[in-house]
Amino acid sequence: MKFGNYFLFPFNFILVFLLIFPVTVNAAHSLKKPEKIIKHQEILTLPDQRKILIQLISINKSPDSLLDLNGTSQVIIKDNKNHLLGSIKFDTPNVSFKIYTIQGLPTPLILFAAIDSIGTSAGFYSIYPYAIVNNRIKLLQLNRNKWKLETYSGGFYIGKLPHQEDMGAVFWTCVWGNNEAHIDPHRYAIELYRWNGTVFILSKKWITKDKYSNDEDALKAYGLVKQDLSLDFSNINATH
Repeated sequence: MKFGNYFLFPFNFILVFLLIFPVTVNAAHSLKKPEKIIKHQEILTLPDQRKILIQLISINKSPDSLLDLNGTSQVIIKDNKNHLLGSIKFDTPNVSFKIYTIQGLPTPLILFAAIDSIGTSAGFYSIYPYAIVNNRIKLLQLNRNKWKLETYSGGFYIGKLPHQEDMGAVFWTCVWGNNEAHIDPHRYAIELYRWNGTVFILSKKWITKDKYSNDEDALKAYGLVKQDLSLDFSNINATH
């Protein structure tokens, strides 16, 4: 009897251990701490020669997944005396920013690109224009999340508008028709914004009457041949 009990105890212990251990591993994996990293930081010089620091912090709740949207991003802007000039929050860990100097617009102009959705062959992202105004970071749009683009066939331009002296922005993206594949011609949705000295105001929007093989041909048809700034954000990935 002792002999049987001697072997029975280790067997039961091992069996219980094997049943519990996978659950423990899975629980530990699910409780993995979000990954918080400084994704990008840059020192800028304002027109008055003051220096400011822009710091983009990515908080990824699923760090093992490169294209997961389960997380947030925070932008912190401080001056050279460590005074906070503002902060911005995005509901995605996939954010990037670029700095521009465009005559006729606030300088420096800071453009943020944030992934909104991920697709198999294309995804969507939004552009947010900011600048330092009266010593604070300010959004140069009336409504946030208005400048939405598709990664496959969308683009935008900011600067002097074609055929006139006004400053503004042009955004475009393809409109998918029934049963249209990527290689098929598409119509394009185009939006034109004017700069009123404070914010960008939607001036006109339309969908092209004809279909075009690419966005460049669609823009040429309306005299909108300009530099596509979306190419500056090629590191933004919204496909899997």
